[in-house]
Amino acid sequence: MKNLLTIIFMCFTGLFGAVNLSIDNVDTSAGTLSVTMENDEVVGGFQFSLDGVTITGASGGSSQSNGFTVSTSPTTILGFSFTGGTIPSGNGTLVDVSFEGFVDEICLAGVVLSSPSGQPIDYTIGDCYAQTGGCTDSAACNYDSGASFDDGSCAYIEDCAGECGGDAVEDCAGECGGDAVEDCAGECGGDADFDACGVCDGGEADPNNCFDTNTVWLQLNDNGNLDVYMYNEDPVAGFQFNLSGVTVSGASGGSAESNGFQISTSLTTVLGFSLTGATIEPGSGLLTSVAFDTNFGSLESCLESVVISSSAGSALDFEVGDCETVASAASVQVVHNSADPTVDVY
Repeated sequence: MKNLLTIIFMCFTGLFGAVNLSIDNVDTSAGTLSVTMENDEVVGGFQFSLDGVTITGASGGSSQSNGFTVSTSPTTILGFSFTGGTIPSGNGTLVDVSFEGFVDEICLAGVVLSSPSGQPIDYTIGDCYAQTGGCTDSAACNYDSGASFDDGSCAYIEDCAGECGGDAVEDCAGECGGDAVEDCAGECGGDADFDACGVCDGGEADPNNCFDTNTVWLQLNDNGNLDVYMYNEDPVAGFQFNLSGVTVSGASGGSAESNGFQISTSLTTVLGFSLTGATIEPGSGLLTSVAFDTNFGSLESCLESVVISSSAGSALDFEVGDCETVASAASVQVVHNSADPTVDVY
């Protein structure tokens, strides 16, 4: 009966392992850890590897106190006694290890344990050591009490939806996460946009008509009139200009008319001003549209003698655009007078 109980005990010892090795006391900043051993049997030698780090040394623990010689390679630790010493049954640090190159996990591997007679000893090993990243600042709204190192994810402000570190914001209508935005005129949900010249709610579609200084220019419209356009960076209180190559018959419309300017014309000149002190505010657009008849033999009309004044009555500096074609070359006929060695132009 006694022999039977001994056999059963030995079977259970072999089944569950007589020795357990674990990783403990890890300090990744210092590059140190302890391998602890809980052994019911006397241990005559050991060998194991550490996956996840590079081993730089090993000493101390029950291996040193029992006279073991401990040698290391970058991956493996070996311990034995030249004098036949052993590590008695017990529970404590087997050896202290120094290491480098830690990334995120350290695991025991390749374990070999032997008895004083050189026989293998069954064993179990503990869990790998792994660090859990998270926010370690208790003042943060996403503080993680289970984090073993700070991974830089700490956030301190909740967004409008109550999410810590979230990016939801209220739109201009006060809706959290909404998509309403202010247009260029500052109206929430408005449709005002910048025109080709960067003027909010302006009407210019042609970037060639965009200027960076006060400018007036001509453009022949579909009705056969000359449109006079103006880009002004200062309020304009009055204007006067001549048109070459044409006979002026009238002028109307544009910002001059919409701002209550009095517009008068002569055969060559257009004059605009306000009797009430009104001004044309800075912007870009049609100043006035001029009706005309093309002068005999003329192909183009040019702005000349341009005077544009401020509300103080002083002249403003303005650049003048190119001349505008008002008649095609095909409309000018050249006829040779056979009776006279001259050329008649019609």
